[in-house]
Amino acid sequence: MVTGLAVLALLPSCATRGYARRQARDVDNKVTALAAVVQENAERLDATDGRARQGISDAAAARNAAAAAQAAADRANGIAASSQSAAAAAQASADAANRTAQNASSQLATFQGSTDRYDAGPVTIVMFKAGKSELSRDAMKALDDIIAPIAGQTAGYLVEVHGFASSEGLETSNVNLSQERSEAVQRYLVSKGASLTRVSIVGLGIEKPIADNGTKLGREQNRRAEVRVYMAAAK
Repeated sequence: MVTGLAVLALLPSCATRGYARRQARDVDNKVTALAAVVQENAERLDATDGRARQGISDAAAARNAAAAAQAAADRANGIAASSQSAAAAAQASADAANRTAQNASSQLATFQGSTDRYDAGPVTIVMFKAGKSELSRDAMKALDDIIAPIAGQTAGYLVEVHGFASSEGLETSNVNLSQERSEAVQRYLVSKGASLTRVSIVGLGIEKPIADNGTKLGREQNRRAEVRVYMAAAK
């Protein structure tokens, strides 16, 4: 039989173990609560980091979109500038063609006014290849026949040369090409003895076609120079 003294002796030991268990449970509860707080904070940090990453990604996308928009705007400005330059060039080309036409009309009027005292001879036509102003052998032979009666003379005649082009190409280019063709004829005539001051030239572009520019054969016939000699009228 356990005596009362023995019971009293065991009480402190039992009380200590109970206290320890309670303390352990409190510690476990605190640790569990702390772990929950840590987990919650970690989740919050993850969410914040995710939003931050998304924000960075959105900002990068916005920058890329802005750069693309700027590039598109730059291209549009470049196209607009090119269009304006093309329009200005076209206007300049038209102005040059108009000035050339006016000059040609003035030259024709002046020459025609000076031929009143001359008898007009037949028109000789020399042909040219597309886009070219060089004289062919056939063209040179025809010009030789023209120059033969007047070679070496300084008076008593006038030579009129009109250069032409087919309708292919730009108007200004055709006017320039027709002028080059008339100049080629003039150079050849002068090289064979004609007086430079007696040879009048003008380039008339696609004016006065002698054939249909809508056909290959017609265009070939329109690539030409017309040469006429005026001899002083007998008194």
